[in-house]
This record gives sequence, structure tokens and C-alpha cells, in this order.
Amino acid sequence: RIGGIFDKVDFYYHNCPQDIFKELALSLAKEIVLNIQLFHQDNLITAHNPIHPLVERAIEHINNHLFSLTTVKELAATLGVSEGYLKALFTEQMKIPPKQYLTEKKMLRAKAMLLDGAPPTQVAIHCGYNNYVTFYRLYVKFFGNSPTEDRKSVEISGE
Repeated sequence: RIGGIFDKVDFYYHNCPQDIFKELALSLAKEIVLNIQLFHQDNLITAHNPIHPLVERAIEHINNHLFSLTTVKELAATLGVSEGYLKALFTEQMKIPPKQYLTEKKMLRAKAMLLDGAPPTQVAIHCGYNNYVTFYRLYVKFFGNSPTEDRKSVEISGE
């Protein structure tokens, strides 16, 4: 996944004006860092810090149902535990609340879809957001620019 981001950097470097490339490179650098962080969080199993089997199951369920899963309450019910217990255990083990983990995964996928040329409204729906405004606000909060800006930057670089 990260290798694909480097391929995009190379493509944009050779096909975009310098000012647009700088903006895209910053965005892609953020995406690389976030992917590394999420990869690290998914692979925290060590001899000194084993991941609780419930947290492993939660991560597996999130990864397998990324776009249909909407709440931690739903995740907890699927795993047969209380929402409070799941939140506490997940946050203790992963150093991030499960809702934030889910949102970060969705936002990274949304960014990848936009950079591949998908329209923002379709990306929002695909990522499980029935309300585009909610998707838009989360995206801007997460990346600092709008989905439309990211989509347009790809269109500009492809011309």
C-alpha cells in the first residue's frame, strides 16, 4: 500500500507543476505516516505487550467490515461484550479509541479512492457515510483540505 503512494509521488513529480506537486507531496506524506502508524498499531504484538484476543478480533472485524460498520456499540454487540469494556480494553492496548481507529481507516481509504479519481459523493457513500456533510467535515478535520480539493488536484495533475 505504501509502495503505491510512492508511485503516486513519482508520477506527480514528473507530471505536475511545482506548486501543485508540493501540495500533493505534503498530502501524500501525511498518508504515508498515517499508514505506517496504522500498520504499527495493527502489529503491536510483542513478547512484552501481547494483544488481547478480544482486541485482535475487534481489529479483524473492523478490517473485514470497514464500510458497513458504523458504531462501537455495533462492534461490541458483534463481539458479545459491553461497549464500555471494549472501548477501555481497545484504547489501553492500541493507544487509540476504537471509533478513532475505525474513522482513520475509513479516511485513509477515502483518500486513496479520491486520488484514484473517484467522485467525492461516491466515496462518501462507499465508505458508509449516508450524510455527505458528515463525511466532508471528518475528511477536512483529518487531512486539512476537502475531498473535492484532493479530487481536483488529481484531475489537474492528469491533464
